[in-house]
Amino acid sequence: MKNYIMHLIRHGRTVGNENRTYVGNTESPVSEGGVQDLLALKKKYGYPAVEAVFVSSLGRCLETAKIIYPDGDFIVSHDIREMSFGEFEGKTPKELAENECYQLWLKDSAQNTPKGGEKPHDFAARCCRGFENALMYMMKNNLTEAAMVTHGGVIMNLLAVHGLPRRETLQWLVANGHGYSVRVTPTLFHSGRVFEIEGMLPLGVRTVGNK
Repeated sequence: MKNYIMHLIRHGRTVGNENRTYVGNTESPVSEGGVQDLLALKKKYGYPAVEAVFVSSLGRCLETAKIIYPDGDFIVSHDIREMSFGEFEGKTPKELAENECYQLWLKDSAQNTPKGGEKPHDFAARCCRGFENALMYMMKNNLTEAAMVTHGGVIMNLLAVHGLPRRETLQWLVANGHGYSVRVTPTLFHSGRVFEIEGMLPLGVRTVGNK
């Protein structure tokens, strides 16, 4: 039986990242520095060749995908966009420091969803649905290796839910332009809902960072 390889890659550094704002579902373009960082990573290490590229519907991911895979076959997915932070979107931790709802959210995000935001459980379920849909597309179209250019929160949740070895969500923090390669064995995935984490991205790096 075939195995399938998916390369999970976080988008390049954005203007919002540089300003330290919450930009979950907010559009924030890859910054000039972020573009240069991606080009440097691509030149120094390189990214795996793939047959298809699944991309979050937020613009920063398509911008990143076009830099890493300029000739890629892009398949846009709304399910792998970042979590919505609701009323916290576009604001910095400093701006929210006196916000009581924000302080409660920091203490227990599972029980204190920001107004207009997304519950962690719903977000994790959406991420998993997006991954499974991508996997089904690969199987249907006889593809064995693909990339998924998405967001840090999506990667963290996918690895925490499905990844072997097991780790907590925050232990899968990943820097911009970095990520993980996972191997999906269909029988293992369908029976145990797990996949194996094979290595870090880009190729040859020793750490994916935690920015």
